[in-house]
Amino acid sequence: MSNSETHSFQKSILEVLKDTGLYVPIVIAFITWVFGLGPEPYTTTTRTLAFLIGSLLLAGRLPQITRRKDDAPANNIIVVGEPRKTIPFWSRAIDPLRNHSFYSYTYPLFRRRIEILLIVGLLVFSIINAIRTFRDMQDEFLGLQDCFGSRKENALFVVIAEFAQSDNLPAIEIVESLHDHLISNLDEQKFRVCRSSVNNPIKLRVDALELADKTKADVIIWGSRNIAYKVHIELPNWDRINREVSYLPADETGDFNFIELETKHLGYLTEFTLSEVLFEAGEVEEARQRIEEAIVRAERENLGTTIPKDLSEGYFLQGLMFDPGTELEIGQNPNSDSHKSIQAYSRSVELNGQQYAARLNLGILHSNNGENDKAMEDYTQLILDQDSPFIATAYINRSALQPTRDAAESDLAAAIELSPAEGYFFRAIARREWGDVEGAFADFASAIAEDPENPITYHVLGMFQLEEGMYADARHTYETLTPYLDDEFRETVIDELNELGESLPDTKDTVSEIIKEVVKK
Repeated sequence: MSNSETHSFQKSILEVLKDTGLYVPIVIAFITWVFGLGPEPYTTTTRTLAFLIGSLLLAGRLPQITRRKDDAPANNIIVVGEPRKTIPFWSRAIDPLRNHSFYSYTYPLFRRRIEILLIVGLLVFSIINAIRTFRDMQDEFLGLQDCFGSRKENALFVVIAEFAQSDNLPAIEIVESLHDHLISNLDEQKFRVCRSSVNNPIKLRVDALELADKTKADVIIWGSRNIAYKVHIELPNWDRINREVSYLPADETGDFNFIELETKHLGYLTEFTLSEVLFEAGEVEEARQRIEEAIVRAERENLGTTIPKDLSEGYFLQGLMFDPGTELEIGQNPNSDSHKSIQAYSRSVELNGQQYAARLNLGILHSNNGENDKAMEDYTQLILDQDSPFIATAYINRSALQPTRDAAESDLAAAIELSPAEGYFFRAIARREWGDVEGAFADFASAIAEDPENPITYHVLGMFQLEEGMYADARHTYETLTPYLDDEFRETVIDELNELGESLPDTKDTVSEIIKEVVKK
């Protein structure tokens, strides 16, 4: 390299260093972006906009860097008598970077190349980054931070609101721990988890529901810690009551062991809630997988000894997911499995003897499987526990398994004492099967007297009257039934009457008249 070339190179370097101050803002913006130094709760917004604005300001130097000495071509060659050749746009755009450019420029080639490539690179990168983080910036303006997971429409969205904590108590980082627990255990392709802004703790239920509505959350977890520690898990888009999942004196909630256990507890309950939502939405396989993973993790973490009732609820839900008798909006429970359902229900009542619904379902499944001795034992345990809400139902179900009519009558009489309408109804059905027509009609009349607005009783009585050839009485029964029919049960009545007409041809004309003139009115 000649002396003149060396001198030119050194001069270019000195000129770049002289203008270094112009790059200070973008350097600061870059540091802010890399290390996330923006103020909360707008960390992403601050670092993204700082970098973008810095790049745009720096782009303002491009006209100066590409300033020409004059408009004539660099070699000053002009063809007399002919128009000057038009240079294509892209050729003009990259001309400042060429070794042999069309024009002469104020800045030397080396400096032009360095600065143009640097500025364009930073500008393109900052624009791409702004596009990539646009949704994150939206989240921040909605009051969310630390979001993880899928933004797909069918992904369930969980928001953990910042807990309102008393200034008189040392703060605990339960929200951060729960957030980390959930993002570690939930599939990022199927779920999304965000925290609310740490600067905006939620104190009231109305504020929690407002945040859920604003962010379109499927599940919101919120709580407070002052005199007492309380945590709620709510489903704003579902018809559910407010579920308070934790309640303790605040002075029992400050140590590390509590935070560790409570994180596992709330994590399990959140997964349990998500499983419920999935199951009721008809996504049965996904719901089964979610509750299975939650239960296995809970057993591994020994939650059966610390929160047995909550774990019992999980097993009960799992039992329902496999129970052939569970009906969903999509129809009958797909891929049901009685054996798995019995296993889940059994573990549920083992963890909590007062899980009466699981015990009742166990009895039904045992009976359906022909295990009458086990079913009798299940029903008897429900009968003996005076706190059970299913004593009358257990008597009714056990009566169907009794070896003698006297034993069955005894159980049904006990059911009538506890729940007259239900007891009379099922004794009417039993007496009908025993051939006691007169006794059956008497019990139907008693059931209607106890509950005159129950459409099922009228329908079953009407079917019985049709089978017995009492067509006028049946018509009167269905005329009485009609005011109590909703659309769904009306369709059921019509379907079952048509089936009866097909199976008993003598009733077909009367059935058609009842459907046309009474039920369809």
